[in-house]
Amino acid sequence: MYYYLRKLTGTRRTTRSNLQLGLTLAFVAGATNAGGFMAVNQYTSHMSGIVSSMADNLAVHKFRLVLAGLGSVTSFLAGSAYSAILINWGRHHRTHSQYAYPLLWEALLLCCFGLMGSYLELHQNGFMPVTVILLCFIMGLQNAIITKISHAEIRTTHMTGLITDIGIEIGKMLYINSSEETANYKPVRADFQRMGLLASLLGAFFFGGLAGAIGFKYIGYSMTLPLAALLVLLAVVPLIDDIRVLSRILMRHRQHDSQNAAESHSRLERSERAGGLGEGKDDGINGRMIKDALHDDAVTPFAEQPAWKHDSDVTSLTKESEDILNKNGALLYVS
Repeated sequence: MYYYLRKLTGTRRTTRSNLQLGLTLAFVAGATNAGGFMAVNQYTSHMSGIVSSMADNLAVHKFRLVLAGLGSVTSFLAGSAYSAILINWGRHHRTHSQYAYPLLWEALLLCCFGLMGSYLELHQNGFMPVTVILLCFIMGLQNAIITKISHAEIRTTHMTGLITDIGIEIGKMLYINSSEETANYKPVRADFQRMGLLASLLGAFFFGGLAGAIGFKYIGYSMTLPLAALLVLLAVVPLIDDIRVLSRILMRHRQHDSQNAAESHSRLERSERAGGLGEGKDDGINGRMIKDALHDDAVTPFAEQPAWKHDSDVTSLTKESEDILNKNGALLYVS
């Protein structure tokens, strides 16, 4: 189950996973569209019909309805743009949940519609109910998800293009080729695999619409809550993968910071030891110098040194002392 959910909404895409996700989202879109019609009396994913109604209302001068249609188109457009922003942000940051972000937002908005739909229905934003704006935004958000994932091969919120493609494949199947394939003639052949894909998406949208209509009939706005739970289930596995990666990165940063702190502490201790030894060495040298100086002073204390104050004291020196002084070339001057 865990592996299957990762394949549905993970970054590694295959044709099979795109199809399975497309079927799930087509069911959700059908349920939301049909249930939303019973709630607000308007289909919120059919932009072709809304644009056509805008032209009709403009022709008969019903400007209020024209503005309401313009609001629906703008809301759908904003949902598609926001989905693209979320997916591209996830791609640039290389997250596992780049497709899960729009799904989570869609689930959150469906919860808001389910829990506060009756309250929001009483409030209008200009010329249209807030519920219509919300549902159009949700449809644009979802349609952009599968379009980005499948590179515009799969659409889930409107069936006009799907039915057109199915008709094209049926026409190919019914076409009678005049000859076998040659260098100058290429026979027309139907793509049965593609036709099966399109038919399955159409069926998922239909049964989703049936479930949504029945759900709204019996439980009202709360019928969107199971759809929101399904979308959260699709998005939760890539989110868990991102949380695991983020936790590993944070753990590595913490280990790196602790190692740097330990190395800094060790360097500080070594420098303190080296500084202590250097100070002790200098103190020893200074101590020996002071000790020697004190020893010299102790040999001939200043108080015991002779002081010659008068000339009579100098002349009283013996002849022998004068000879010694003259021999050493020393002259004694006493002031």
